[in-house]
Amino acid sequence: MPPRLPGELTDRITWLVSDYRTLLSCALVCQEWLPASRTALLDCVRLNRKPGYDSFIKDVLGSEHMYPYLRTTRAMWIDQRLARGSLVLTEQPWSYRTIHEFSGHFPKLEHLRLSDIDWNSPKHWQPHPSVHLAIRGFTSLRKLELMWCQLPSWHTLRRLVMALSPSLTFLTLLNVSCPSPHGEAPAFVYCATASLHKFELIGVPSIFSNQGLEPFLRWLSYSCPSNSLRRLVFSEPKLSTEYGGILTRIVPGLVELCIIISSASLRIFPFHELRSLRVLEVGMRGVGSYWKDLSHLLPDIPSRIRSIALHVLFKRRPPDMARDDESLSDCPPIEANGLGLLDPVLQGDNFQSLERVEFKARVIEMVQRKLPSVVSRGIQVAVSLDLSGSFESYAVPFLLDKAAKSVTS
Repeated sequence: MPPRLPGELTDRITWLVSDYRTLLSCALVCQEWLPASRTALLDCVRLNRKPGYDSFIKDVLGSEHMYPYLRTTRAMWIDQRLARGSLVLTEQPWSYRTIHEFSGHFPKLEHLRLSDIDWNSPKHWQPHPSVHLAIRGFTSLRKLELMWCQLPSWHTLRRLVMALSPSLTFLTLLNVSCPSPHGEAPAFVYCATASLHKFELIGVPSIFSNQGLEPFLRWLSYSCPSNSLRRLVFSEPKLSTEYGGILTRIVPGLVELCIIISSASLRIFPFHELRSLRVLEVGMRGVGSYWKDLSHLLPDIPSRIRSIALHVLFKRRPPDMARDDESLSDCPPIEANGLGLLDPVLQGDNFQSLERVEFKARVIEMVQRKLPSVVSRGIQVAVSLDLSGSFESYAVPFLLDKAAKSVTS
């Protein structure tokens, strides 16, 4: 009889495999390898084509033999796009059916990502009025991501959030839009308590922004219990004064904040309400007096910052910079003029607990020269690489969890 490895060891080896095709090969080795291979394959399900989606419904969701494996699925990504970077639908839409067809089949599902779902097109593609009841079948869902989705109303989003409470704690909206409401009751009339602790609202100006979501944000600002929201990623190309008033009610309890806005919008953001903040990341787009503006605004933060990251976001790569060079010199250059204004600011009372300062910069020596007082205190001054220099490159890392395994149909 040939030598055999213990089942616990082969299961562990199979679980460490992250490549989809390799896992398929593992499932075909022998009967003993099949359970662990199926469990790994279905740990994170990713469906991005209609044939694969229909096959999953028929052969996996409808199979009694597969039911035990569906009970272990932790993440699911549904992407209507046919090709990476393509926003044009060339086949009959199918992803709008996901919530109703998958409800109740994934009791351990914690992370659901829906991309490019158009719920605001012809009537037969719109969500059923009971969609917020169907999503309650995802009883363990903690993280919901909606990317490039179009909704018929902001109420659809409000109902989804409330249906998933109290398990839902993390919500990401990337370029989600809906029609602007007219003649509706004020958002605070819809009394409820949302359970969110982490919220990401990200708009990419090269496509379209989060249109029509102001009522939802206003509702959220009244619905989240005081100081319950701990982490906020907020990236909007243009920050209106209306957004500023909404954020004033959202930010007091934040511990972590990442904002990516224009230099002009910095003056609207309510820095003076950040009473619990410990980690701050500020991304500034385009040109402007951002260092001067920051030097005036940072002292207004009434909390002790431990880590701060400041990034200048250029709309396009400088023409003299090579595109294929992945060395340190390929990082976007940092504007040195005015950077020294931050040195005395970072000596203020609210920065006495500062442990780390990070920049997107080409060379660290220039940053250290501009911040001599910070360096003399022994604070870590770091330089991080970014090879594209584009606005979108800063938004994506806050969204994508690359550690999760994916199953591509």
